[in-house]
Amino acid sequence: MRACDEMESNLRTIAAEEFGLESSRLIFCDKVPRDEHLRRLRLANLFLDTPAYNAHTTGCDSLVVGVPMVSLLRPVSSLNGEIGTDKMPS
Repeated sequence: MRACDEMESNLRTIAAEEFGLESSRLIFCDKVPRDEHLRRLRLANLFLDTPAYNAHTTGCDSLVVGVPMVSLLRPVSSLNGEIGTDKMPS
């Protein structure tokens, strides 16, 4: 989903430098009614779920319409500190 020009530019740079993707392969869209969103989502080849903006409902929508999702998760050790499980007894 479209947010701001700086975010789009940063994601295009990461896609190109780290994954070798052409910037035109990333498409950012405006918010639309749900039925149009689902029709449009079917056109995607892949749904990318990033640690900064977790997909939640939109990720589920992608799976429902048959679009595979790749989730880039943070290492578990960094999550443990955030939720306090690193301090739990073993």
